[in-house]
Amino acid sequence: MAAKTLRVAIVSNQNFPGEPARNLEDHLKWIAKAHAQGAHLIAPFDNNDVRLALKYAIDREQLAKIILRGYGSVGNDHPIASMNRYHADELPQRKYDLDKAKTI
Repeated sequence: MAAKTLRVAIVSNQNFPGEPARNLEDHLKWIAKAHAQGAHLIAPFDNNDVRLALKYAIDREQLAKIILRGYGSVGNDHPIASMNRYHADELPQRKYDLDKAKTI
């Protein structure tokens, strides 16, 4: 259900700020604008199942490898960096699992 909702929202660009991005720089600006406007409050991202499906649908290891070129590490699903004393080390990292994302 969540995967289908997400697919429909992405294809239709439903309820998102501005025009769809045409290059990486525009895409990053678009993400920042969506985040600032509370993208988690905009359908379909107001649905926790959609957000959970996204967490499993993103290959974080591959992103870190390609984008950071070995100079970074995979983050987790909370805003506190690993060097901060309040970082929750005990939280398990969600591994890329497209099949699981599709079933949510």
